[in-house]
Amino acid sequence: MKRKLLLPKIAFVLIFIVLLSGRPVFASSPNEVPYESYTYWENYSGTTKKAVYSKPMYQPDFAIDANYMKLNPFTKLTDVCSDQNGNIYILDGGASKIFILDKDYKFIKSIESIKKQDEALSFTGAMGIFSANGYIYISDTENARVLKVDQDGKYIDQFLVPKSSLIPDGFQYRPIKTAIDSRGYLYILCDGSYYGAILYSPENEFLGFYGANATKGGILQAFEIIFNKIFMTNAKLSQSESKLPFQITDLYMDSENFVYTTTGRTETQQTQSGQIRRFSPGGIMTKDTSGINFADVSLGTIKGKNLSQDLLGIALDDQDYIYALDSAYGRIFLYDKDYKLLSVFGSGMGRGEQLGAFALPCAIETNGQDVLVCDSTNNNVTVFKITDYGKLVKSAREMTRNGDYEESKALWQEVLALDKNSQLAYNGLAKALYVEGNYKLAMEYARLGIDKETYGQAFKWVRRDYIKDNFLWIFLIAVAVLGVLCGVLIYLTKRKVKLIANPKVNVMFSSIAHPFDSFAKVKYNQLGSVGLGFILLTIFYITTILKTTCSGYLYSNYNAAEFNSLYIIIRTFGLVVLWTVCNWGVCALQGGIGKLKEIFIVTCYSLMPIIFGNIVYIILTNVMLPAEAGFLSVLMNALTIYAAFMLIIGIMKVHDYEFGKFIITTIMSIVGMAIVLCLIVLIIILVQQLGAFVLTIIMEVAYR
Repeated sequence: MKRKLLLPKIAFVLIFIVLLSGRPVFASSPNEVPYESYTYWENYSGTTKKAVYSKPMYQPDFAIDANYMKLNPFTKLTDVCSDQNGNIYILDGGASKIFILDKDYKFIKSIESIKKQDEALSFTGAMGIFSANGYIYISDTENARVLKVDQDGKYIDQFLVPKSSLIPDGFQYRPIKTAIDSRGYLYILCDGSYYGAILYSPENEFLGFYGANATKGGILQAFEIIFNKIFMTNAKLSQSESKLPFQITDLYMDSENFVYTTTGRTETQQTQSGQIRRFSPGGIMTKDTSGINFADVSLGTIKGKNLSQDLLGIALDDQDYIYALDSAYGRIFLYDKDYKLLSVFGSGMGRGEQLGAFALPCAIETNGQDVLVCDSTNNNVTVFKITDYGKLVKSAREMTRNGDYEESKALWQEVLALDKNSQLAYNGLAKALYVEGNYKLAMEYARLGIDKETYGQAFKWVRRDYIKDNFLWIFLIAVAVLGVLCGVLIYLTKRKVKLIANPKVNVMFSSIAHPFDSFAKVKYNQLGSVGLGFILLTIFYITTILKTTCSGYLYSNYNAAEFNSLYIIIRTFGLVVLWTVCNWGVCALQGGIGKLKEIFIVTCYSLMPIIFGNIVYIILTNVMLPAEAGFLSVLMNALTIYAAFMLIIGIMKVHDYEFGKFIITTIMSIVGMAIVLCLIVLIIILVQQLGAFVLTIIMEVAYR
């Protein structure tokens, strides 16, 4: 009986301790991460990126909210920042309050009003906060100003809209982010402004706009501008929509006063790229990142609609690693200074009830190695701590970036022991082994890590050593083969021996050197062979597959998991058959006398230069470096052109056409091929829909 009474008492005491512990209670414990960390492998199957699971580099540790600081509930948190001393500043823009914590996340004090002499200034609706050199800068969005105050909230200065001819008419001054570099230059981002950041000198002099995004132009846009200037009236131009640059959503300074900016959306949902850019203190972009997608490759859907990524926050840690916050999905992307992705962590698109998940993340900041994410819906700041694995990856990556390849080898081996999915580890080990002189093993790791640059460097030395060790044998074999070929050629010439006795086979091979005479024999002497043509087409198909699968690694992007031989069948057999049928149908209506089999024969015979080129390509790409094979593309193009020349001669001969008539019928044949392809696609779609309809009826009958 006493034991039964004791259990409820113990449970009550435990609940009471938890409620007074100062930390919020989540649906999962801090050790249960509500997401999977992952990364992307670069150059996977060519230029694509492949998402793979990775061991977590960061884990959520705890969340800072009103309960944590033992304060009244927050109204709406809008930003978080840290200063040089590690102090944390949390902005409650909904209640015009600032909360200050020390570097160990212990609450120090709050600022609930700005004191300007005897007047108390409210900053309700403020979206941004920044602290440097003992001062706090508040982006007071709704009141169209940036307030500068001291640590006690005493008013120092304010920055209103600059009075300058550089400010365009109708400019909406709504500051959302403020930052200041070590030289004292002040940067102010405004909501809805595509001009870039407003820049002030240390003397508070307005200098202009900084780091504006540019619109992407092209030939079509140039023609559109010219057309509008010539043909459109001023009234129509005034009603047309202008294509404006996308707005910068956040900026951050690194240790050298270089400015990193992030743009939430840069293009359409499917073509997001260039969201992060780096500018020198003078405003020059240091590297073109327009081709890099800094967010996820694929899009998610909510209620059947695509949800595109939206990078609205950026921060750098004390080692200048880059953290980009995607507010749409609640994910943090970790990059180094070379824009190599290290990890993706965090989650969203929900109510954010678990630690490490967000409902509406609005800002990101770092505190040493910690990452802080502010959530304006849950009104908390989640603190992510780096894991031991994360420290290991960062240390190894820093050594590799600094050229300490040999020192990084042991660290990368330890990384691979913990996570086999780390592409950076394979690449780092490949570089370390290359510097060590173990070129064969360096090639192996470079191939595993899809690092073709290191692979090529190591292959150069492996090839050199092989030739050096086997030069005598290679030279003797080459001389012997050349001697045998010359001897056979002299013997056949003197004895006037025909190497190929079969006239049809002879015509097939002679069509390479004498296409006019050979194709005339195909037409008028019936010396063409459909069987030989089919054999050539089959060889063409086989060499095309081998060119994809067996070419040198430096020239190939072959991936067995994604290889589709059906696509190559369509490119070879399908294309030849479609061309033969369409050309025969068109030319039959245009007075052509060529038969279906004759068109097929000359088309297949014309493939011989390409077949030869495929074989040469496979051999040479396995022994040559890309820098040495400049003539290879010239050779392949020349052989393709010669194959086209043979086809032109063959079609003209079998149809008895002049060149002008050939051009007209060829264009009509290509149009016919396009029409047939469209019809085939439509038929496939209709069959699929019919099958789905029949299946639906069967299921309805079965259920009812």
